[in-house]
Amino acid sequence: MVRNSEIIKKLRKQLVQESDSKVSAGARAYMRNQFVFIGVATPIRRKITRSIMNESKTFTEKELVSLCQDLWGQKEREFQYVACDLLIKNSNRLSQDFVTKQAKWFITTKSWWDTVDALRTAIEPVIDRNPQLRKLMDQWVKYDNIWMVRVAIIHQLKLGKRTDVIRLEKYCALRAKDQEFFIAKAIGWALRSYSYTDPRFVKKFIKSHPDLQPLSVREGLKAINRNN
Repeated sequence: MVRNSEIIKKLRKQLVQESDSKVSAGARAYMRNQFVFIGVATPIRRKITRSIMNESKTFTEKELVSLCQDLWGQKEREFQYVACDLLIKNSNRLSQDFVTKQAKWFITTKSWWDTVDALRTAIEPVIDRNPQLRKLMDQWVKYDNIWMVRVAIIHQLKLGKRTDVIRLEKYCALRAKDQEFFIAKAIGWALRSYSYTDPRFVKKFIKSHPDLQPLSVREGLKAINRNN
């Protein structure tokens, strides 16, 4: 789309003008040299993109997703961050189709925890509004792709009392033996988040699942231990 090209061209110019080689080098090292960075700190990037964030409210979902896909296609990591910010900004009006048809591509393309966890933030409100989508999470948690599994495990992270506890328990138990760092961390994160709502459930779950990875246990009990 012509508009996408114009937006990205303008955005690139603004980002390059604010680039800092030290920021670029630090970000690249932090992300294990997997991505190229222009070198723009998050507060500056969000100041630059404030106008497009506001303008995005007037885009149709098709236009929004198209722009985000084109941003994802840029080689520098900042553009994927802008796409994530746009999806989060518009998460209250994303449809079921985004989760069922487009989200997988974003999650599994140029994947690392930074974009995957941001995408989770965009997806959670959509699933919360459309509980039938939880059946899709039942599929994702069984995937071989670690990032799809991670999103499934933490897709309820901020729901508190509205958490589907049966699924939380099922997902954590299903992947308890998984030694993959990002999955074990996700389990611990999900349990820790829910421990603010029901610490007794979390303690009981951990006690009854000795096959949980030590990382999951440490993370799951972190808030509980801090408050004792």
